Amino acid sequence: MGNSSSSTKKKDITYIDEDPTHSFKEGIAREHSTGQSPFKYYERIGELGSGSMGAVMKVEKKPEKIEKIVNRTSRRASFTTAMKMPAKRTTFFIPKSRSSNNLSSSLNSRFKAPQKPKLYAMKRIILERMTDEFVNELRNEIAILRDLDHPNIVRLYEVYDTKSQIYMVMELCSGGDLWKRVPYTEVDAAKIVKKMVSAVAHMHEQGICHRDLKMENILFENDSPEAEIKVIDFGLSQKFSPGEQMKSRVGSFYTMAPQVLQGEYTSKADMWSLGVLAYIVLCGEKPFEAPERDDVIARIMRCDFHFDHEAWKTISDEAKEFIKDLIEIDPDGRLSAHQANETEWLQKQESESTLEKELIDLIHRTLLYQSEGSLMKKIALLIIAHHSSNEEIRELRNAFRQYDSNNDGIITFDDFKTTLGNFGYREEDCKFLFEKLDVYQKNQVYYTEFLAATIESQGIIDEQKLAHAFNRITCEKGYINHKNIRQLLGVDYNYDLVEKAFKEADRDADGKISYHEFKISFGREKRSSQMSLRTSRYLDDTGYDVTYDSEDRECHPDEKELGPEEKHETKSPYLANEVELSLK
Repeated sequence: MGNSSSSTKKKDITYIDEDPTHSFKEGIAREHSTGQSPFKYYERIGELGSGSMGAVMKVEKKPEKIEKIVNRTSRRASFTTAMKMPAKRTTFFIPKSRSSNNLSSSLNSRFKAPQKPKLYAMKRIILERMTDEFVNELRNEIAILRDLDHPNIVRLYEVYDTKSQIYMVMELCSGGDLWKRVPYTEVDAAKIVKKMVSAVAHMHEQGICHRDLKMENILFENDSPEAEIKVIDFGLSQKFSPGEQMKSRVGSFYTMAPQVLQGEYTSKADMWSLGVLAYIVLCGEKPFEAPERDDVIARIMRCDFHFDHEAWKTISDEAKEFIKDLIEIDPDGRLSAHQANETEWLQKQESESTLEKELIDLIHRTLLYQSEGSLMKKIALLIIAHHSSNEEIRELRNAFRQYDSNNDGIITFDDFKTTLGNFGYREEDCKFLFEKLDVYQKNQVYYTEFLAATIESQGIIDEQKLAHAFNRITCEKGYINHKNIRQLLGVDYNYDLVEKAFKEADRDADGKISYHEFKISFGREKRSSQMSLRTSRYLDDTGYDVTYDSEDRECHPDEKELGPEEKHETKSPYLANEVELSLK
């Protein structure tokens, strides 16, 4: 709920209310609409740019803290005795160095030291300086970014709505835009174009037309030569239905399609823009350059471009054909994103990296391990995956592309079956794993879903990440209740599934989940008896070691009075006899 009524100057920004209409996928990016300042959670490191309507800052997340009810009794008192004692509220901070890596022994060898603190870009917009049109663009960008999930589209993490300003916490892209590295070799250009096509294919699959694809809106995540590209700036983007005609003349002049200039176009306008970008990254020049604006328009309307530049002498005919098929004046004859993916020029480009069989086996082992995970753990892993840095998930990002055979940023069951089939998995095994992987229940697997199911293979889940996931679910209230889960899941909320998750995690049956219970739930897996898992230890917030034993169950120092827990077996009718073979 926004605070628009509290200030006559404040523009109308509408957020999640008591009856959420967003999906779980959209709910991962958190929106604060209670006037909270982002600087309670983030520390300003520097400024990336500023203007009349606001600024963009580089920020770092402060250490996570947990609001917790601490019992007024000796920490060595029994669990049941402590539950009866009066309590007070206190706050404790989670050290950055604690690790909670608790996968199998094969994953233990891959444990990585804690990464450098993750940096973010924070966009600050001063509402009283904005026009209504700009407010609409801002609202539009927030809604669209929450709906997109692709390795080459910038991530939105959080939105803070104060009385006078809007703050958007986003993925930091510090490597500059596409102009910075012009010109590119044909090999490098093809890699970049293939990723741009994949991002646009994903947008179009979600019914979103970008409408402002240009060199300045494609950024590198960092200064590394192998840096990933990210599509940014969705303020002019629009939701569309198949075949729908759009009429607003928006975008950037040098990448506009003729139909945009005429005021009637479809999503194929994005494909024209991609053709222009492919032309520029290959030769370093714009295809419709002219001294006067009217002359540029005339050339665009005639589709008057050529390959006379010196650079084109060494560029392949396949690349030129690709450009001609996109910079095509007839939109019906212009390639779609799916068709562009099938062109000879992009198809002949080898995968950016060939995954080692060791990593593929590890990913498959993690999928098996996670297939019986609780709903609470899957929610936590989705949050952790969404907020993980590019360095932490680089291998998994490359693996995702191996599964995504259509290059559209989504893994279908056919994609999944084909990839796993190469490793000897039966169709029924693939179906079982795919259903477990499809947390959003959309019959397809999105990028963050894949990361969440496999991220423990990277050994990066430390106490900070667990605390952040807990705080994200609880909204810093100190415990998880049904309302928290409902606000997060939105229209995907299912009372029966959530109630089951609560019964599994709520160890003291008080109707809410504490941080301690959350940690135990996170480490609690229904493991196949054929999977050899190690004993892992957390350092609990009480100062005691909390042991998660692979052969037995979770234990707490004072837990014996709670009684034994049931033993868990795999629910898969197929995998019980296949695990040992699949993991060789």
